[in-house]
Amino acid sequence: MSIFYCNILLTHEYPTGRMKCPERKKGDWFHSIALFCSVDIYHIKDNYVSCSIIHFYGKKGSPVLSNISSKIKCVGMHNFKKIFVLECFPNSFAVIGDIRTSLGYEPGFGKCDMKFDDIVKIAFKKWGYEQIPYAHQRNESYNCVAFVDDILIMVRDGIWNKRIIDMHEKHRLVL
Repeated sequence: MSIFYCNILLTHEYPTGRMKCPERKKGDWFHSIALFCSVDIYHIKDNYVSCSIIHFYGKKGSPVLSNISSKIKCVGMHNFKKIFVLECFPNSFAVIGDIRTSLGYEPGFGKCDMKFDDIVKIAFKKWGYEQIPYAHQRNESYNCVAFVDDILIMVRDGIWNKRIIDMHEKHRLVL
């Protein structure tokens, strides 16, 4: 059975005209999460659908990764992009974001034949159960964006995101 995956960007405010939904501009979005669902997210309407989330905390003293179950539903459109809400982030709005690779930005959604439990094991094996300090240095480092870009490339292609590997080595932030 296939599962659908996507990069979800969260904001505290309903996107306004100045925002470009799929772009990750620092002031617009506060968190990036990897969402997995048995239903194609583009077909989700105004009823909640169950989903699973893996995300990188990045807070000092907290666990590195969190694996939670939640529900998601569509609450409208903005600039031809669907706007969602998640039960586990009740004060936030969400959109599907892109992922960044060495070749540039690519769609942050797709479908795979992996089981969610296997994805969780792979994510925790690489990114660890230990506490990794949150760091942001220039374009990339240990943060929620790096994690989502990395795990979604692994789910899609079966390899880790070369861009994340290169940035970690460049800034001496090797896992």
